[in-house]
Amino acid sequence: MNPQRVRSAEFRTVKKGLDPDDVQLFLNAVADELERAQNQSTAMEARARAAVARLQELADDAGSQSDASAEILRPSEAVAEPDVVTASVDQSETISRTLLLAQRTADTTVAEARAEAERLRTEAEAEATQQIDSSREMAESLLVEARVEARQVGEEERAAMEGEVNSLLARRDFLESDVDHLERFLVDQRARLREAASQIVDLTERVPGGLGDVRRPLVSGASDDVAAAVETSTTTNAAPEEAPVAEPSAAAEPEPATEVEPQPVAGVEPDEEAEDLWFPNAADEPMPVIDPEEGSRSRLSFGDNAD
Repeated sequence: MNPQRVRSAEFRTVKKGLDPDDVQLFLNAVADELERAQNQSTAMEARARAAVARLQELADDAGSQSDASAEILRPSEAVAEPDVVTASVDQSETISRTLLLAQRTADTTVAEARAEAERLRTEAEAEATQQIDSSREMAESLLVEARVEARQVGEEERAAMEGEVNSLLARRDFLESDVDHLERFLVDQRARLREAASQIVDLTERVPGGLGDVRRPLVSGASDDVAAAVETSTTTNAAPEEAPVAEPSAAAEPEPATEVEPQPVAGVEPDEEAEDLWFPNAADEPMPVIDPEEGSRSRLSFGDNAD
């Protein structure tokens, strides 16, 4: 682990995760602290090495001085030999203790620097791991929320569509019911029309000689000429081979008016029969002459239309 690796560390980005700028600032701070600790450790190692080198030089100088002193004081070794030996031993012990202390100090400094660097690295890794775990948990939570929201939206849309489909089905059933009612109504109306047409045909067939042969009811205000014309046309239609009847004289007396009772018809009330059968008034226009064959064809065509 080194500062450059900490600075260049990259993490995956997720939706609504950590701020990349904050993470990068934290990594830069960790890298700076690690770099400072490494620099301090390196400096202390250098100082320890320098101290060791200085002590070594002092030891060498002390050895040289001791050799020189030995050369100078050799003539008087016999006199001062115990004192020189004692001084050399004390100086060597001092130098050894100094070297040992310097070595221990250097080792302690290096160990402390390494421990500090390891502590910083461990803290940085733990912080990064915690941030990564937090980001993953947040991403999973957001994913679960998104799935739940999507499921809710889908269920709401499905419920809305089902409601619309049910409404359309109910409307279809209502329209089908209306169609059934209308069809039954049409069937009933057709049956009533057929029944009415059949009754009209029955009425027509029950009249002797068809509608054209029905005698006009005598009215007191009818003229003799109109009555004679009706009788002439009736006689002509009944016997076409007979000679034409001479026109009645102006002095002929009109026949007395007689009241004709209507014949009852099955299924038709007398009032309805009187209202349905209408004859033109003699004062308005003369009774038309209808051929029996034409009357039969008219009845047949009327019956076909009724069916």
